[in-house]
Amino acid sequence: MSSKPTSNRTLAELFGLNESLLALDVLERSTRVGLWIHDADADDLSWSAGTYGIHGVSPEQFKPTVDGMIAFYAPASRQLLMQAMEQAVNAGRNWNLDLELMQPDGTRKWVQVVGQAQQTDGRVSRVIGGVIDIGATRDGPDESRQRLVPSDGLQYHDPLTGLPNRQWLEKELTVRLEQTARDGRRGGWLLYLGLDRFKWVNESGGYGAGDHLILELVPRLTKALQPGGLLIRFSASKFAVLIAAQPVAIALQQAQALIAAVDSSRFKNDGRSITVGLSVGAVGLDTAGPADLKTVLRQAEACCRVAKLRGGGRVTLYSSEDAQLAEAEHDLIWSEEVQLALDENRFRLYAQRIVCIDGQAPPGYEILIRLQMCGGEVVPPDVFFPAMRRYGLMTLLDCRVIELVLEQLRNGLFQHYPCSYIAVNLSAPSYCDEIFVDFLLSALLSSGVAPEKLRFEITESEALPDLKTAQATVRRLNSHGFRVMLDDFGNGFTTFSDLRHLNIGGLKIDNSYTHRLDRDPFNQAVVACICDLCARLQLELIVEGVEDQATLDVLRPFNVRYAQGWLFHRPEPLLQALAGGVNAPASVSSTASKA
Repeated sequence: MSSKPTSNRTLAELFGLNESLLALDVLERSTRVGLWIHDADADDLSWSAGTYGIHGVSPEQFKPTVDGMIAFYAPASRQLLMQAMEQAVNAGRNWNLDLELMQPDGTRKWVQVVGQAQQTDGRVSRVIGGVIDIGATRDGPDESRQRLVPSDGLQYHDPLTGLPNRQWLEKELTVRLEQTARDGRRGGWLLYLGLDRFKWVNESGGYGAGDHLILELVPRLTKALQPGGLLIRFSASKFAVLIAAQPVAIALQQAQALIAAVDSSRFKNDGRSITVGLSVGAVGLDTAGPADLKTVLRQAEACCRVAKLRGGGRVTLYSSEDAQLAEAEHDLIWSEEVQLALDENRFRLYAQRIVCIDGQAPPGYEILIRLQMCGGEVVPPDVFFPAMRRYGLMTLLDCRVIELVLEQLRNGLFQHYPCSYIAVNLSAPSYCDEIFVDFLLSALLSSGVAPEKLRFEITESEALPDLKTAQATVRRLNSHGFRVMLDDFGNGFTTFSDLRHLNIGGLKIDNSYTHRLDRDPFNQAVVACICDLCARLQLELIVEGVEDQATLDVLRPFNVRYAQGWLFHRPEPLLQALAGGVNAPASVSSTASKA
């Protein structure tokens, strides 16, 4: 490229500016504005005096070239400017970016860089632009960065790294997908990057340690990019890369290069060392599959998740025929639907009656949850619970259930219906979360509900892996008079020695032991053993899964007092279930038929 500096007057003439724009050429002398022009035909770049000043160099110190100008910017900003220049020359696209500039003396500032492509005979002949100094100096990445980034810059850039963020990616993907649909050309590749074991870094050293590691990894990832590739910070531990249309093998090579850039990165804290890796999902932005933004992002995230499930440190290419990918994508779809349902208040309380077989007490009710789709269809939890567990949404749902139950209690539920108690299930992420337990107790105590009217169920298989936390939660609930039951007992069948530590109020036998109970001697022996254990320990016992009269008849000699199942009641909306309980029989006869 030509290295000849150009005077302001000559630059203005090259721009083809009129008199009003010539005033800007003069104005830049006393303000923080600079002008530049890139002649695409001659591959020549010219700067005005203001542009030199903003970059902190003189015409004698620096001879403008496109590569040289790009080198003034921080790595993340460098990618944006490089791509903007390429798209301006190749596609005639204009831009307006907020970028971080690094002067030779180490001063860092935020500038606004604008560019406009001009065409001659249907092709881009030159790109004209300006640079505006809009940020104060700063020493490094810290909390002040947010104050330095302009409002629209903050919207589209990650405040820690300066990389484009998810919002920027969604805008760019939308443009590329629209172009692909319109022109029928391949739109390139989206690589979805997830750091392996990053959660351990945050848990070991705190979020500051995670931020420090991110800042170390960004230059490595940037260096591993092929020409024209763009790195985006998608979320806390996830990045994305956009690369041009190319054969699958080349795209996978790029993914492997990114994996190698992170491979064996180590975080050390208090003598402990954590090795961080990278898993990558790859999706082609072409017309071979659905071309909407939401689907592409979901496919890419599903690929990354499967790469992690397959051991991490690898790339998974999207294929509609991959069963594991289909399952991961299914979970993502439901995680999105669940979050939308939470926002739109579309979860509904259902209940199933828990009967006293001898009729000496009113029934209790276990709260069950259903998701109502926008079209009115009601979906049971086994459809969406796997996705909620995988994506950490169970505590949000538990909070919503508690709010809905307490709302019903405030409306006089116990005054209107005969009901011994309401039982609410708590997931392991919730009762292992001290903040959630604080919220729960605060809501319960402020509601004024009588403790004997509300009890909680925790699942055996979820309680045991974190026995100490479960103990602490049960102890806190017990101290306020709330009973805790151990649900699905026998599912893990490792808790006999641990029952003494949990201080629970009772057990619910898992329905896997009551299925075909009249024809399974082993299950009969297990149920008899558990019944005897509860009698000796004076624990309340509820047998779940009593679906038919034959099962109930087997249970009678075991002195079972409480049972639950379709023989007595099929789950239905809470108020409807309670209203039906008014006319329910006081006791269960030996000739009861299946409901």
